[in-house]
Amino acid sequence: MQPPVLHSLLASMLATDPQVRVLDEAGPGCADADVVVLSQADPANEAEPVSIMLRSPRCRVLSLGADARRAVLYELRPHRTPLGELSRRALLAAVHGEPAGEAA
Repeated sequence: MQPPVLHSLLASMLATDPQVRVLDEAGPGCADADVVVLSQADPANEAEPVSIMLRSPRCRVLSLGADARRAVLYELRPHRTPLGELSRRALLAAVHGEPAGEAA
């Protein structure tokens, strides 16, 4: 797992968008979040993201890998979008469902 500081930094990066409600790890407030940031050894492991989305169907789950350079964004379909190398622009574009080139 990546250091907690890096995990919180990525959650804070998402929270810079006033239209996105972010929850740093799954918890009781998950139903009100747009995105839950989840640390996993293997971001392609779908068990926990699917469990979160079944409890909160409109929530997306950002699963961060151990190297903190790769992430997967899960949506209820279930659907996962490999994000590749992370940047603020790519992360916010993925959360908004836009191609990375269209993010502001």
